[in-house]
Amino acid sequence: MAAFDAKRSFAELKRRLFRSPAVDMAETERSQDTSSTGSLLNRLQIEHDVIEVSHRTLQKDLHEQRLKQLRQKVKSLAEDDWQYVSVDQLIGLQ
Repeated sequence: MAAFDAKRSFAELKRRLFRSPAVDMAETERSQDTSSTGSLLNRLQIEHDVIEVSHRTLQKDLHEQRLKQLRQKVKSLAEDDWQYVSVDQLIGLQ
């Protein structure tokens, strides 16, 4: 097994030694493209997560604002309730 590994490493060494510089540069660029693509995907995922959290927070704030407005409306209607005849009396249920 060790002889096989030695032949393989010798073959790899020979291949690297006699390879043209253009091939080495192409492999380097390819590995850099792969790593830059990975970092770009990571950055996009982080931005997506931040936007999603911001959207949830905004939706929650808007919902709370609508609830507050509804509570104020209910309060103002309760204060003005005495001015109007009830609906039940108007339709004859009372």
